[in-house]
Amino acid sequence: MANIVTNPWTFTNADQAASVAITSITAQGASALVTATAHGLTNNQAISIQGASPVGWNGGYKVQAVPSANTFLINVPDWKRTLASAGAAGNVLTAAYLDLVRAEQLLWDTSGAGTLLITNLVGNTIWNPTAVAGQGPYTYGKTFFVDGFVINAIPNGTLQVTIV
Repeated sequence: MANIVTNPWTFTNADQAASVAITSITAQGASALVTATAHGLTNNQAISIQGASPVGWNGGYKVQAVPSANTFLINVPDWKRTLASAGAAGNVLTAAYLDLVRAEQLLWDTSGAGTLLITNLVGNTIWNPTAVAGQGPYTYGKTFFVDGFVINAIPNGTLQVTIV
């Protein structure tokens, strides 16, 4: 399971984001009602909305309430309150971390084949290596700031993220 208490952070396949399709986002003043396929989300869960239309909805949120298996409420910052409600577009993913963090190194310790995909909260790719069976580990060693952390795909092995 994810360990973001000690440094480096560690993630396995069990920490891969759950992803469901959004069918609508309806602004309601300080909050927005998101309708999606059956989501399984809970109150205060960290999420990332990616690929939304309009794109202003993309970003990290905490689930404020779960009225039904297909709807949930998010708190909307002042600057997003003028966004138009959106039709069917985008995905909601569970997020590993919602805040700005400075990553020094990413290490994917795997000997299996597959493609790792890590994005920030709005869906921009942070790292996307493709592993060949029998090779690895793979490293990305550049210090950079990341606005949230979403484990979109981790097919096997362990991902370590060193935070500074």
